[in-house]
This record gives sequence, structure tokens and C-alpha cells, in this order.
Amino acid sequence: MMEHLPVEVIGNILSHLKAARDVVIASATCKKWRIACCKHLHTISFSSNDWSVYRDMTTTRLEILITQTIFQTSGLQSLSILMEDVDEFSASAVIAWLMYTRETLRQLFYNVKTMPNVNILEICGRHKLEILDLAHNSIVGVEPNYQ
Repeated sequence: MMEHLPVEVIGNILSHLKAARDVVIASATCKKWRIACCKHLHTISFSSNDWSVYRDMTTTRLEILITQTIFQTSGLQSLSILMEDVDEFSASAVIAWLMYTRETLRQLFYNVKTMPNVNILEICGRHKLEILDLAHNSIVGVEPNYQ
């Protein structure tokens, strides 16, 4: 029965899983699910509350894992990176994630310190971003007529 589902529907199913670990495991089911993950995944979340292994990884390894996962998708609309136990991510990794997703990203939830600070609005705010939820990051120099 599942083999008859269109890849778009499978992508919606994977998007409802949200947690990156669960999405990756489910997408390993078969080729069709991998394609759905790559082309039709809309929502993904990396949270240290979802998987304790994230807490044991070095920051560099975690950045690589997030980068590899994000770069295997196209069309992400909601990205959540909530890592309570990470000291800080490098600005280069965060900028790469934002540049890759900024054309389609509508929601960004981000609560990791970034060094140096990244102006998220400057990178993706003028595109489709509708919701921005930040912790540990500041936004400076917003134009008065910015919507």
C-alpha cells in the first residue's frame, strides 16, 4: 500500500516527523522515501532534547551533520536548530545553512550562540521568512520601514 503513495505525500509525512534523526531513519526505508526527503521535505528540527547523542558530539561534528542533512534537501520551509548544550556554532556554518535555504525558508527557530554574530535578517529576511525565533543572537540595524 505504501509503495503507491506519491513522493509529495511521503514528503509531507516526513515533515510531520520534524526531528532530523527520525526523518533520516525513515528516509532510509527505500529509494522513494529518500527522494521524498530530498525533494519534498518541508520541516526539519535539530534539537538536543530529541536525541541525547547530539550532546556528546563535538561542535564541529554537529555542524557537519546539520550541514550534510540540510544540503540533501531542497525546499525547506521550516528549520529548527535548538541545541541547549552547544557552546557556539561557527558563523560560516550558519551562513551556509541560511544561504542554502533562504529562497524557501519561512520559519527559523534558532537558539545557539554563533561566533561571530550572524545578521540573519540581512541574509534571508528579505526573502520568504515569516517567523524568526532567536535566542543568544541579536539583530542590529533593522531599517525603520522593514516589514
